Amino acid sequence: MQRFPESRFTPGMAVRMFADVVIVQIALIAALGLRLFFLFTFDPNAHTVTVEGKAHEYLTGYTSSAFMLTGICLVTFYLNGFYTYGRYYQGRYKALVVTQAASLSFLIYGFLSYFFASAIHIPRGALFLSWLFATATCATCGHLALTQAFHASRKPCSGHCGGATGCG
Repeated sequence: MQRFPESRFTPGMAVRMFADVVIVQIALIAALGLRLFFLFTFDPNAHTVTVEGKAHEYLTGYTSSAFMLTGICLVTFYLNGFYTYGRYYQGRYKALVVTQAASLSFLIYGFLSYFFASAIHIPRGALFLSWLFATATCATCGHLALTQAFHASRKPCSGHCGGATGCG
């Protein structure tokens, strides 16, 4: 039986949570902006609405649902051990765990938005793009952190082999 991650709140945990909040928010804003661009660039029926009206609609949708999506992501990421160095989040399966947790977060959000459609106004295409951006960014940041930790653990070169790192 899986235990819940330990609940001791640390400054490092706060930094990682803040980074994930920023990633999710930027992914959502970028997805809405890209959706707006594609709508007015490639949709032949786009002349029936104004850019300002559609941008206001997207801004309203963002403000009504950004907090809910962020909260779902933070809870899901916490339960997957992102902030506590859980055993499922360490090692070579880190990108898979990140992808799974981000996908679960957006699926939960999509499920809730289906049943509470009057409160959530994000287009499905923008939600898909947001999931794609958030997953790719979180997985990339996790990979970079893993690579940085790997290189930090290696010994510096003593110079006898021509300068390759970790030779000494």
